[in-house]
Amino acid sequence: MAPPEQFRVPMMVWMSDKYLENPDHAAAFGHLQQQAAMKVPRRHVELYDTIMGCLGYTSPDGGINENNNWCRWKSKAR
Repeated sequence: MAPPEQFRVPMMVWMSDKYLENPDHAAAFGHLQQQAAMKVPRRHVELYDTIMGCLGYTSPDGGINENNNWCRWKSKAR
């Protein structure tokens, strides 16, 4: 088994004020903050989907797994 240092890796996220002016981006960031406050251990395989999801990318053909996106939130129907 790997040592704790390989499991307890901090992650820092910064989003500019201009980026957060978009309501969808602000909601995603808020959801990410809620997820962080829950202190649930995360897996490294979720990182790609989270980064792409926080940036607003989607993939209808399965390239991004929304279940792994820590910024995922229920948006209003568009």
